[in-house]
Amino acid sequence: MSGQDILKKARDGQKLHVQRASFGPYLILHSVPWLLLATALRMHGRAQAGFIGLALMIIVEYALLIAFLLAAHRMIQLAGGEVNLERLAFKEQYQLARAVVWRLLALFFLAVLSAIGLGLHPNYAAVLWLGLDNIVYPWPGTYLPFWSAFVAILVFLMVVEKGLGRQPTFQAAARQLAGRWRHMAVAALMIVAAFYGIGILQITFVPRLEPIYQSLQLPALRNGLYLSLVFVFSYIRLWVTIAILTYALRASYRESQAWGRT
Repeated sequence: MSGQDILKKARDGQKLHVQRASFGPYLILHSVPWLLLATALRMHGRAQAGFIGLALMIIVEYALLIAFLLAAHRMIQLAGGEVNLERLAFKEQYQLARAVVWRLLALFFLAVLSAIGLGLHPNYAAVLWLGLDNIVYPWPGTYLPFWSAFVAILVFLMVVEKGLGRQPTFQAAARQLAGRWRHMAVAALMIVAAFYGIGILQITFVPRLEPIYQSLQLPALRNGLYLSLVFVFSYIRLWVTIAILTYALRASYRESQAWGRT
């Protein structure tokens, strides 16, 4: 059996084939309900104090993970990859989100402690808790986009591992990252640039709607306008992140095929 045949067999076993794909923004509509739910709960959670607010924000993290899961699955599928995520029932989606969320919370906790141990002020170190949330919702912080890009790569690779029938662990994601680090490093820089660019666009565009916002007499209309604006930019951030990561993953597989032919 030649090296090329072995590589083909390995690709067939992973069910991840590289084909031509479109990355149109309408292609991750499966994630819209969960993203809307996360956005609405986040609005209420930030207005609540104590346990209720904390509980709502935890539910937001689960909703964001499921939105990320569905968006990643759809984008990988449209990029020519075949993963088994479409067979996951809601219970399995929740279990996957739970498996990823508790690992991320442990990672954030260790990151905060490490940052404080290195001399960073606790208030600045606490921003590391927002690594997942900042993928979809912008938070102030100079270095936060870099941290969120890294978190997005970890979550994406864990989702890929689950789609290939393996456990979505940090160890499995680290193996994937070690083999594709150059492409993922470029993806991280692109995601950071996108976060900054979308943030600038949001800061420039949203204040122009202030007269319309102030003219609305009913609180429900004001809340609806605010929810719509947050959702639109959240959807853009999610789509851009997933599209960049999927493109990077596809490019890494193309490179592995090229090496297999040499």
